[in-house]
Amino acid sequence: MPSYTYKITVAAILLPLTAACTSQVPADGIKTNEKTAAADDVHTQLPAPVTSPQERKDTDLAPCPGINGDIRRPAGSNCLGILPEQCGADKLTAYKNKVADAAVRAEVGKIVGHDEIRWINPGDAVIQDLRPDRLNMELDDQGRIEKSDCY
Repeated sequence: MPSYTYKITVAAILLPLTAACTSQVPADGIKTNEKTAAADDVHTQLPAPVTSPQERKDTDLAPCPGINGDIRRPAGSNCLGILPEQCGADKLTAYKNKVADAAVRAEVGKIVGHDEIRWINPGDAVIQDLRPDRLNMELDDQGRIEKSDCY
């Protein structure tokens, strides 16, 4: 096959793929990330990073070891500065040590009011994409709820 035919074939394959990756604007003219920002939903709002010591409040927690020290940690937040109210983890204290069977999982979904729930067993690979609105239910070896947190 001549060199120019190869280049044309590769271009014919790659051009549609790259076009599919471009930003698409829906009929209402507002991109999804703009809709999210406009909604100003408390579940997706992260605390602003601290750029100077004056921005910290007396009630803030100290930074966690090994985590970015610029993250402001309001009282009650996890090491990423996310409050349990942002994903519904604050409503689940009664579920600690309960077996995470189908009935309990359904109850948890009803209580928090969303289905952005990740059930994590010991040894599971957990992707590091930070989503303050996602509830993470960490289980022990017996399938009991060990911890609920937003990240």
